[in-house]
Amino acid sequence: MPDDTWIVADHLARQDNTPGPHYFAHKTHTGWEFGSATPEGYLVVPPNAACARCHAEAPADSVFGLKLPLHAQHQIDQRPDGG
Repeated sequence: MPDDTWIVADHLARQDNTPGPHYFAHKTHTGWEFGSATPEGYLVVPPNAACARCHAEAPADSVFGLKLPLHAQHQIDQRPDGG
């Protein structure tokens, strides 16, 4: 992904589809910055460091859901949080 790319994921609760947090990632020249916001749009500060740790294991450019490299041995079929 090129620098200054933004990715946003809007989540719904699995139990009743109520709006959940909004997760976002911004790619800069130094790498990805992760964060989240409440359903009402308030930023969660400080950002959750677990996002960066988990995304470091993503198969392509720290992003899940991108096409896997040809040499990849596994397929990602669900988010780590079970969604």
